[in-house]
Amino acid sequence: KSALRFLSALRTMITIMLELWFIRHGETDWNRLRRWQGQSDTALNDTGFSQARALRPVLSAVAFDAVWSSDLARARQTIETALPRVEARLDTRLREMHFGAWEGRTWAELAPEEQARVKLWQEDPKMFGAPGGETWGDVVARVVDWATTLPREGRVAVTAHGGTIRAFMHGVAGMREKKEESFVVANASVSRVTVKSGGVELLSFNDVSHLPVDLPQ
Repeated sequence: KSALRFLSALRTMITIMLELWFIRHGETDWNRLRRWQGQSDTALNDTGFSQARALRPVLSAVAFDAVWSSDLARARQTIETALPRVEARLDTRLREMHFGAWEGRTWAELAPEEQARVKLWQEDPKMFGAPGGETWGDVVARVVDWATTLPREGRVAVTAHGGTIRAFMHGVAGMREKKEESFVVANASVSRVTVKSGGVELLSFNDVSHLPVDLPQ
């Protein structure tokens, strides 16, 4: 319902348009080791900082009316490195999905019954989540709630997480896949949408063309 209110308000204006630039944070050691990060406050590694610096010429060439970021360190460090002269507005609603008891662990470190729970979550993320964590529906709800606070026009940069970006694409933009994990959102990638009277238009998704070939993607 919140998503419908957000789109309904924007559809009342014919000429006004909001452009959103979603940037996923750079790499962390846990990314490299394939550990569930969730809302654990991990920092960028050397590669992550290099990826963030590679974003600088792309983002600095754009006039943003506002910049938002998840309050988690890896997102903050990405935007602080990419746009060092801009102060981002931090919001907990832009955090990654909370993976509860799975955070900090790899697939191999989970007990068989935990692996079975992961498979249930992968098949139906709206109904299942990690013990002590969130469901996919929880994430979409808070990201949509954040979207309702956005201005009706202008250009906004948002530094967040793979799950956060997919949640917006599902909950507001209406992108549909069998399950949310089918969308690949690479570290330091850029995805752009416009929101206007006709709805949401996807301009680009998971763009990593700004990253040097010697950096992981």
